[in-house]
Amino acid sequence: MSRHSVIQVAQENAGDLLESPFWNTLTNSLFYVDIDGKRIHQYELETETHSSWKTSQRVGFICPVSYSPQVETVLGGMEDGLYWIKLSSNNNSSNNTCVEQQIWSHGMDTNIVRFNDGKCDSSGRLFAGLMDYQWEKKPAMEAQGKFYSFQSSQRHRKDDTGKRVSTKRKSLGKITSRQIFSGICCSNGLTWLSDSQHLFYIDSGKYEILCYPYDIHTGEIDKERERKVVGLDKKTSNEFFVFDGMCCDTQDKLWVALAGAGVVVQIDAATGKELMRISVGCKYPTSVCFGGPHLDILFVTTARETTLSPGFKSQGGSLFMLQIPGARSCSSSFPFLV
Repeated sequence: MSRHSVIQVAQENAGDLLESPFWNTLTNSLFYVDIDGKRIHQYELETETHSSWKTSQRVGFICPVSYSPQVETVLGGMEDGLYWIKLSSNNNSSNNTCVEQQIWSHGMDTNIVRFNDGKCDSSGRLFAGLMDYQWEKKPAMEAQGKFYSFQSSQRHRKDDTGKRVSTKRKSLGKITSRQIFSGICCSNGLTWLSDSQHLFYIDSGKYEILCYPYDIHTGEIDKERERKVVGLDKKTSNEFFVFDGMCCDTQDKLWVALAGAGVVVQIDAATGKELMRISVGCKYPTSVCFGGPHLDILFVTTARETTLSPGFKSQGGSLFMLQIPGARSCSSSFPFLV
């Protein structure tokens, strides 16, 4: 713990593998998924109420959609592809249902890969990737995961005069995809600096955080100018962890969940220097996201430990809230633009 940061449990034992948190200002809520529990969760901050929706498959990530500002619909990465997921009326229960409509398939064997993390840039493009189920057991060069970008086929529609057509539509339409990387082990955290000119990306199986120059106007990543921000040497490290979910603050510092180390760290994006380390109440923090009315609460999702020593109690599978003096985000989570 550092700089008098305060940690609270927002939801205890919420699930098995919590991931992909995003903050919605209009509902004053954090949305996230329980991958193995096949659920989408909502935590309303002011009332401290909790709701969840059962899905038919494991959902690796969800993101808001511009068409649905109060999150009646989300875009989700499921085992076999991308789906519009319409959430039923929220009655503050765990019995809510949802309607799923597949809009894109990765076309690969779902016994080998599934969608993991994903996030939208400030222009409304989605970046998301697949993880190889066996990434921890095979050489990285044999991994079958991939990393993609997606955008709505409607976002650049123009009328006969060349004027862009409004994107405030009542139809979600189709999306177009582009493969950016192949040979991915476990596609994971990603974020952009405040100027949207640099993309930071984690493939957990490569044990490093990479930075790429990014063009927010075109969505192009300059892969030739890849820069390693920080890396982990598994052979010399005294602890085993992987870089997992990630976000950025107003000072362009990275906040990263270290799954296996039980901590969240703040990293200087320019130098790779670790600036702060905060312990959470379990071994596997999975992702991080700023939220709250002032975007100064760092929400931390976690995973439940499968094996525990006798007498050891863990809060794995819970949702945490951290308040760290001076740490906040400049915006809530960006929606997918349709």
